[in-house]
Amino acid sequence: MGTVRRQVKFLLPVLVLLGIFSGCASRSPVRVSFFAMDTLCAVTAYGTEASRAAELAEREMLRLDAMFSRMKETSPVSELNRRADGEATAVPEELFDLIGKATLFSERTNGAFDITVAPLMDLWNFKSESPRVPGRGEIEALLPLVGWKEIECDPSERTVRFRVAGMKIDLGGIAKGYASVRLAELMREAGVESALLSLGGNIAAIGKKPDGTPWQIGVQDPRNPQGILGTLSAADAYLITSGDYQRFFTADGTRYHHILDPQTGYPAQKGLVSATIISADGTAADAVSTALIVLGTDEAIRFWRESDDFEAVLVTSDSRVLLTEGLADQFTFLGEEAGYALTLIKR
Repeated sequence: MGTVRRQVKFLLPVLVLLGIFSGCASRSPVRVSFFAMDTLCAVTAYGTEASRAAELAEREMLRLDAMFSRMKETSPVSELNRRADGEATAVPEELFDLIGKATLFSERTNGAFDITVAPLMDLWNFKSESPRVPGRGEIEALLPLVGWKEIECDPSERTVRFRVAGMKIDLGGIAKGYASVRLAELMREAGVESALLSLGGNIAAIGKKPDGTPWQIGVQDPRNPQGILGTLSAADAYLITSGDYQRFFTADGTRYHHILDPQTGYPAQKGLVSATIISADGTAADAVSTALIVLGTDEAIRFWRESDDFEAVLVTSDSRVLLTEGLADQFTFLGEEAGYALTLIKR
């Protein structure tokens, strides 16, 4: 365990871990990496319990992968997708709770976040070696299968039913956020007070660095995998990014990314190419980061102004970096030479 052998064919990580070792010469970290939930995961932990905690974190991530992945035929999600057409299907408590949270975020974002996009994701086939651009008729034929309001959850029986035959769910936009919270909880319970968890674009900053200073997290330039647009100082927080550069393909000169607009069935194209969310709740941050890309620049700003549980760094298609005012003292802008302009967004 701990060795990554599979080649990753999309850009990772979307948040860059900086300064892990500065000021920590007397306390060497334990570092573990592995592959789960279709992404590269890395744990960097300090302290006498670091090795045990990192092992617990890896084991838990693999357990959650087996629970939530619809790519695994034996997972409860796959079983639900096979059986829930018109039939109330009992699911594990953890899955039931996460589906419930997902529908709450769907309601909160007016459907911009929607786990029922699975049939459309299959149609575009982003995760294969040969994704394709579907015909408009193919997309329109599947749109009736997309709609979070058609998920029926019965808490008394802990069952889930899809009201429309052919519906399926995909928890890819929320499961890693939930996992980051679970892993951080386990590591704290194991006695770790200083650690970083990186689950692809999902980072959990546990405590501060061993020298007492905040972790420094670099926000990647969406158009340059080697560049960063700035650094964020963070402690005891979750930092989660969604972007149009994480998984995409190009056909006939057009770029198609994997964040689909549930209303249209096409990749979201409303002005945002990257959304980094900073929150005390990793599950919420994961869902919100996806939703903001779908909402687009103006609606994303409005959504933030109406919320009180996250801050954001938004990157637009016209090379603007929009920083919400709660991060004014935590963000160092480095994108000017790359042609970006910084704007502070106030409530």
